[in-house]
Amino acid sequence: MLIMFFRINNEFYRKLPKQICIFFLPKSAKTKIQRKMILKLQEQYSNTLPNFSESELREYENSIRNVFFWHGTGGFEYDYSGTIAPIFESILKNGLKVRQDDYLVIYSKKLSMKSISLVDKRIIARCYADNHNFKNPKTFRFGNSIFWIVRHYAKMYILAYTIFAPRSLVNILNWRKKNKINSSKSWSGKVNKSCQNTWESFEKYSDIKGNFPVIIGVKELRKTVKLPKIFSETEVRSLEDITFKDIIHIEIPLEKYNELSSKIQKYNQKVKIFPIELGELFEYKNSLK
Repeated sequence: MLIMFFRINNEFYRKLPKQICIFFLPKSAKTKIQRKMILKLQEQYSNTLPNFSESELREYENSIRNVFFWHGTGGFEYDYSGTIAPIFESILKNGLKVRQDDYLVIYSKKLSMKSISLVDKRIIARCYADNHNFKNPKTFRFGNSIFWIVRHYAKMYILAYTIFAPRSLVNILNWRKKNKINSSKSWSGKVNKSCQNTWESFEKYSDIKGNFPVIIGVKELRKTVKLPKIFSETEVRSLEDITFKDIIHIEIPLEKYNELSSKIQKYNQKVKIFPIELGELFEYKNSLK
């Protein structure tokens, strides 16, 4: 009963059933409904667009043509001891390092591994990056995180609640016996200790004062793992570290652009650096096509 209470009162779980129903519609009806939702989103944000030039948008577009994988992170996270760790500073010095994956084991114990999680859609990486905002982001975003995350993971939940249900239920219960959902072993607990379930960090954001989002674009991965279908359509896992030289595109908040861009270029002169707000404007304009 307690778990259900949290789920019903969490925006992710309130919106998920509608997206699951849309998923089962004929392709033409599904496309029409989803297009209507995007048009509504465009209308909602049409009066709040940031002021970037066409040349800045073209430069951004040219940069992301070379990006095939995206990773959302931020300035700080809680480490396993509960201490605040400077994640972005570590990335500048060491790149993205593989870490023990605490979630794939829910679907199979064979998936216990050290890896780096990436996605092929920037807007989803932005949602993960925005988890690191200290409270709700105050600047322009083309739709909030819940809007995109629910749409993106609807199919995964269909599989989780049907084909994978018996196995995943047992593994989830075993995982929760060993780990608190708001601990630093949960990715929601890495940014906000008050989260009561996995998806709450997309609503609550970070409780670490001064935290900020970072979006990272990567051109190629040298070694990846073959994931079950439940994950392979939403995520990619790199089995090797991604050095900072392999990172070709970084987005940071506009308010921190001057502060961070010189620091970033100290470690990599070739990396392209853009404000997240410029990326969001590009998403908005691209959705109109």
